[in-house]
Amino acid sequence: MNVRPAWQELAGPLCKAVLVALAYFATARFGMSFSHSIGNIAPIWPANAIALAALLLAPPKQWPVYAAAVVLAAVGVQLGERDQMSLGMGYALANAVEILIAAGVLRLLKVNAAITDSLRHLLPFLVPATMFAAAVSATIAAGVLEASQGEAQFWRAWRAWWIADSVGMLTLTPLLTTWLTGPFVRRLSWRRSAEAAALLLTLLLTGYVAFGGVAALDRWQPVTPLLALPGLLWAAVRFGSRGATAANALIAVLAILDLIVAGSSYDSAYSAITIEHAIVAVQAILAIVQIITLAVAAAFNDLRTTERRARAAETALTEAERRAREAEILLRDAIDSLNEGFVLFDKDDRLVMCNKRYREIYAITADLLQPGSSFETIIRESARRGQMVEAMGRVDAWVVERMARHRMLATEILQQLGDGRWVLVRERRTHDDGTVSVHTDVSKLKNQELLMRDREFRLERMVDELGESRGQLKLLTQEMTRMARENARHRQTAESANAAKSQFLANISHELRTPLNAILGFSEMMQAQTFGPLGARQYQEYVGDIHGAGAHLLNLINELLDLSKIEAGKFELVEEECEVPEIVEASIHLMGERALRADVTIEQHVASALPLVRGDYRKIKQILLNLLSNAIKFTPTGGRVTVTADLAATGGVTLVVADSGIGIPPHELERVLEPFTQVENLLTRKHTGTGLGLPLCKALSELHGATLTLASTVGTGTSVTITFPKERSVQLADIQTGSATSVA
Repeated sequence: MNVRPAWQELAGPLCKAVLVALAYFATARFGMSFSHSIGNIAPIWPANAIALAALLLAPPKQWPVYAAAVVLAAVGVQLGERDQMSLGMGYALANAVEILIAAGVLRLLKVNAAITDSLRHLLPFLVPATMFAAAVSATIAAGVLEASQGEAQFWRAWRAWWIADSVGMLTLTPLLTTWLTGPFVRRLSWRRSAEAAALLLTLLLTGYVAFGGVAALDRWQPVTPLLALPGLLWAAVRFGSRGATAANALIAVLAILDLIVAGSSYDSAYSAITIEHAIVAVQAILAIVQIITLAVAAAFNDLRTTERRARAAETALTEAERRAREAEILLRDAIDSLNEGFVLFDKDDRLVMCNKRYREIYAITADLLQPGSSFETIIRESARRGQMVEAMGRVDAWVVERMARHRMLATEILQQLGDGRWVLVRERRTHDDGTVSVHTDVSKLKNQELLMRDREFRLERMVDELGESRGQLKLLTQEMTRMARENARHRQTAESANAAKSQFLANISHELRTPLNAILGFSEMMQAQTFGPLGARQYQEYVGDIHGAGAHLLNLINELLDLSKIEAGKFELVEEECEVPEIVEASIHLMGERALRADVTIEQHVASALPLVRGDYRKIKQILLNLLSNAIKFTPTGGRVTVTADLAATGGVTLVVADSGIGIPPHELERVLEPFTQVENLLTRKHTGTGLGLPLCKALSELHGATLTLASTVGTGTSVTITFPKERSVQLADIQTGSATSVA
């Protein structure tokens, strides 16, 4: 934050104070020179008015600077005019005291520069500031004059000083403070401009007529200047403070000019009054008309302010009424949207308003729910029409009881209506002794309460019955305890059997794998005729059958072990980043010979830019081989098997194996996914199999977090879909494999 040096803060007020001092000096010299031409009497003293206006327009903290400048200017004026130093200093002191008293009184009374804005500001300016300050100044000046010259001129000097200073402040101080606050020149419409020109012409004519006779003092009448008053009032009424102060100044200038003319041609032998009396008369008339003009202007300013405030209040009232109407509409809408019935009665128990829900609850008496209807009339007619169950057969007594409850400060009543509904009534007194009531339909709660009571009664009966059969319950408890023990024993036996099964499968698999490996090895050597030819051609075929049967049995053992490990939760995946197109290609290549023997066509459709799949390469390939094996096995000669690899909408990879085979009945779709299960019909009985292929594919898929979906139509074919989750997708494959078709 930048702090300005003290000399910079003082420079501005000091320059303004110098200008005020120069203006004071010039106008004071002019006033004194003017007084010499008309008998050493100043009809108006403008210097003090200029200084007072400067103080009112400046902040109080700058007053010392302005006061010092004015005092120096006053001393300079008197030094240049008076031969006696003491007399000049006395006059300077009187002027300074007058200015400071007037400004101090106005500041004390919180009157700002807008003197003519209201009568509240004008009256302190007229009485305490102007007249009192001028009287104090005139007393000092007249006393100094009488003391210095030794002549008995106190009253004459006091009167001349007081009137001249008062007229000066009445004329110039309002003019300067009014015109120097706000824009100096304001644009007027052509009509206002024409009116201002007409007013100026009128003031000039009336001023000449009013004060022209001063030049001929032998025929001048003191009441003649009052002719200027209508024009001044016109200016005050139509043009406000600026018009009034400007008109006052113009009339004062005309009067002073006429006094100058009268003083230059004054001849006491032919004049009806003396020049001194004429000046006093002009001063008095000027003071009167100026006070009247300023008072009218202030009064009209007060009137305009009152009108503006009235218009603002009216606008605010209109706005408040509009908001009140909007609030009322919003309130009514809010009340109508309530699920409870709402009704309001005034202090005389007359209906003020109710919402739609209240009319719905008491639909029988809806025709009575009009503003102004009495509460007693409404409830009496409601009871008479059978709307209140409690009032049936005793209308008058019920009305008396209801009115007594209604007159309470707050009450809650549960009423049953004639149609079986229950209504909870909550009434409260308002601050103006009205009544607001909320009616809630509690039929559901009441019915639930009745139902709960019925259930409570039935429960009590059941408790009684249970008490009677406690002996039976004790026997039943003992029987259930015995059954629980048997169940625990059976569960333990089943768990032991399951563990024994797993151990048996592991042992038997190990025992079977050893001779199977020997059988497979020896049969492969015999097929290759490593140690020479076998001899007969049938031996070659038998060796092939032996190798095929051994391989089939080994595959069956591996599937049994895998399925057993998965069920026991001991199977672990060897995960890596797998390329799906490579797995598809390898699987189709392995199954190609079997498809060729079965005369089945295998097609593949692999989407380009598939992401890598994080999983067990061998097990994913085993899933696809099992699915292809099943598809080829159950597809008739000339059929087609299609392998599709694509990207799912969820971001994961899907593998679909579809065939044109015999299909599976809908009721068998879930059963074929169970181990050792086959579809029993004439078509499938001729095909061998253990029923482990699909269950193992499902188990291996679930280990990867994938889902296996089976869809089939008898006579059309079967489709198996494996969908891997998005989390298994790693990145785009580097090998861009387009869609292709191969035939085996």
